[in-house]
Amino acid sequence: MADETRFVADVMLGRLGQYLKFAGYSCSYRREFPDDELIEHARKEDRILLTRDRRLIERAQKEIDVLMVKTTVLPEQLKQVKDEYGLEFKKENFFERCPDCDCQLEKVEKEKVIDEIPTQTSNWLDEYQQCPCCGKVYWKGTHYRTICERFEKWGLLDG
Repeated sequence: MADETRFVADVMLGRLGQYLKFAGYSCSYRREFPDDELIEHARKEDRILLTRDRRLIERAQKEIDVLMVKTTVLPEQLKQVKDEYGLEFKKENFFERCPDCDCQLEKVEKEKVIDEIPTQTSNWLDEYQQCPCCGKVYWKGTHYRTICERFEKWGLLDG
């Protein structure tokens, strides 16, 4: 499990937020977050605000920790956040959070979720996780491998 460093991404950084979740870090993101709600959400939940909006930074930095993301290039964004906060991107922490609702996933027995798994997948894989918040079922299949390969190609994987 990744450490407890938690983020909230503004509307411009949804993809960055998604990849932080893939790497095991909590990152809230909703397209409809108005600036005031973003700041309040970050303050209440002790989250670091990730943004490219200079006006939002000026308003928020008095109340919360804010990072001005300097680029629009995803691997560079991830590297900046990683370096700034000393994050570790390790394969064993990947896909530990629900990519939809950000809850910590829990291991679940295959038999309990067999009806939600494609037959081809259940034939070759026995380990599954389920989100306790939204109920979705996940497994480390081809999508997991693709994301790990991207982090590796970008030079961002640790250990």
